[in-house]
Amino acid sequence: MSIKRRLIFALAAILPFLAHADSLNLKNQYPTEYIVKEGDTLWDISSKYLQSPWLWPQLWDANPALDDPHLIYPGDKLQLIFVDGQPRLVRNHIRKRILKVSPKARPELKGSRAIPTIPLKLINSFLSRDYVAGDDKLKRAPVILGNNDGNTTFIVGHSIFASSSLKPGQYGIYRRGRTYIDPVTNENLGNEVEFIAIARVVNTGTETIPAKLLILKSTKEARKGDRLLPMPEQDRLPVYFQPRNFQLASDGLIVAADEKYSAIGKNDVVIINRGWRDNVGAGDVFAVLKRGKTIIRHEQDLDFDYSDQINQYDKLFSGKNELQLPDERVGEMMVFKVYDKVSLALITHSSQVIKLNDKVSNL
Repeated sequence: MSIKRRLIFALAAILPFLAHADSLNLKNQYPTEYIVKEGDTLWDISSKYLQSPWLWPQLWDANPALDDPHLIYPGDKLQLIFVDGQPRLVRNHIRKRILKVSPKARPELKGSRAIPTIPLKLINSFLSRDYVAGDDKLKRAPVILGNNDGNTTFIVGHSIFASSSLKPGQYGIYRRGRTYIDPVTNENLGNEVEFIAIARVVNTGTETIPAKLLILKSTKEARKGDRLLPMPEQDRLPVYFQPRNFQLASDGLIVAADEKYSAIGKNDVVIINRGWRDNVGAGDVFAVLKRGKTIIRHEQDLDFDYSDQINQYDKLFSGKNELQLPDERVGEMMVFKVYDKVSLALITHSSQVIKLNDKVSNL
């Protein structure tokens, strides 16, 4: 058989599997109609219909004639139809959104009540401020010098001076926390920065006169030496994230989570060792895999042990008696904020407790 014919047969065998990879598989039981409620998310609604909720964009029949074809509002009536054999979720009718405005009331912007892709209350604090900063960024950042009252700690209402001049606007006050290290390469991935307060520039200062700021809000007392970073403009994100089944070149790892988590599960935020440099973007969805254990077989007594539960001496002589168990899928995640070397992701589903160093893999 010629090489060309072999390639044709190989493609014919592979293409059905590629098409199936992102096919819309409906759940066994699903509603034919659904009324959108306050508190719903696109992920929640998609989960009522699809086995793979991240395929929401394929299920939703966006109407290009609408100003906001991707936005859905509480009160909208959704109906499941089939187009050329494929399921599509449509708005049965477009509800007129009438806003009552009194002379003293602020008008509500259209779209402000649209339901989000994922629960924003779980990630708002991460979107509105920095969470990770590299060594260079922290070294360049101005710090709090103090004030003319001689305070060593600072709260709302206190004036403070910075170690340099500043541009007009608001700055976040941060404190350096943990350093994120890649467990495989030992690379420094960045530093945790703990948010302390928000301050507004009162006087921008000059080359010889330090800038003056006023603390507006705080979560705890600021200190001399805390760093000042501009409130990140990149974080003014819409409620709508476009889920994307992005394919990583190689598996990543969960390298950190909030220290308050005793166990990681659904709706928890984690940090993964993949970022901009790996072409990861907000909305990317990945699987979480529990690492398969290595089993060591003892020939003499036909006994079996886990490799991480035996001493180093026995490991040296285990040789070809090792058996690697397969990785198991224990959850899914969606990335919502990306830095150079790491990303923040929300666990959208977990079937078991998720742990640090669990794999981040393609769906």
